[in-house]
Amino acid sequence: MRVYAPVGSHNELLPYLVRRLLENGANSSFINQLNDEGLDLDQLVENPCERVQALQCQPHPHIPLPRDLYGAKRRNACGWDLSDPLVVARLDEQLQQACRETWRASSRVGGEDGDGEVRALRSPADRGQIVGYVTEASADLVDRAMHLAAETAPDWDALGGKRRGEHLLRAAELFEQDAPRLIASVVREGGRTLADAVAELRETVDYCRYYAAQAEREFERPRVLPGPTGEQNELRLHGRGVFACISPWNFPLAIFVGQIAEALAAGNTVVAKPARQTPITGYAAVRILQRAGVPGQVLPCCPEAGPRLAAGVLSHAALSGVALTGSTETARVIQRALAERRGPILPLIAETGGQNVMIADSSALPEQLVADVVQSAFNSAGQRCNASKPAPG
Repeated sequence: MRVYAPVGSHNELLPYLVRRLLENGANSSFINQLNDEGLDLDQLVENPCERVQALQCQPHPHIPLPRDLYGAKRRNACGWDLSDPLVVARLDEQLQQACRETWRASSRVGGEDGDGEVRALRSPADRGQIVGYVTEASADLVDRAMHLAAETAPDWDALGGKRRGEHLLRAAELFEQDAPRLIASVVREGGRTLADAVAELRETVDYCRYYAAQAEREFERPRVLPGPTGEQNELRLHGRGVFACISPWNFPLAIFVGQIAEALAAGNTVVAKPARQTPITGYAAVRILQRAGVPGQVLPCCPEAGPRLAAGVLSHAALSGVALTGSTETARVIQRALAERRGPILPLIAETGGQNVMIADSSALPEQLVADVVQSAFNSAGQRCNASKPAPG
């Protein structure tokens, strides 16, 4: 016999007591059945799972399965139940196998890997551990990437939204097939936790499918506008040309692919620059997109140091726009570089970081508050756009 006695104030324990009375007072509760002398012992210790399996249950037609969460619009990304030790053990085995590989990344221009300066990449969790090597793009390769992207931009735009979306849908399938290696890369190179890496892969897949649907909806056919005087008016959407996509290190896969996918879906070619800290993950993503059918000329990848970016991309005559996720300081540098260009004003789509205030009032539960503060301070080393600024002490 085991007895426990909850301790607390009247206000805290009364609701608890009522809930327990309702639970244990039910005819189907274990306590009532245990005291029922007419109940057979085999029925009392019956496995509830076997009982449910024996029922002739029909799923409710209006409750979709997880993969059908978005209905006919698109399929949801598959996930892993990290609360299941068997799932975690299997995934860990796959991650360990992927981590035994020697990871290498390089520039990729015209569908071919480029030569250049080789740099070792160290684990953010253990600076003494080398996770791989990257061959950074030279200034000549960056220039060649911009020219190739500009030459192929009209053909890519003319392909139409449906065809471009089909490439993104194939990429989504390949991202899920290569999930263990990509998750391992995000964890080792980006320093993310396993749960965050799994969520990031799912977000990447969802980006591809979402923008594929948007490409067909917005860019496949013209939109008919009102004709007040009997004329025929149509709105057609087209790509601008070459977009430079610059992504951060703390979301090395999801934001990197999200920027690329939306630019490709809209009919633009893309010169992609992964973060200096996470080029292996970015390189792997570009290879998958190219395996899915995106031509190498349409999507060059240029991992390289920051100073060469301003000289090679931001001042290039072929540039038509920039998408950035990063610091406010970097956004201002890019903004100034674009302002100094001659010619038309180019769009800068910038998502920048910031520090936020967390307010806790008297109703906050301390155990939840502490968990949220710790996560805000240390998830992505406190460099997320929703991180909280600690109060001066």
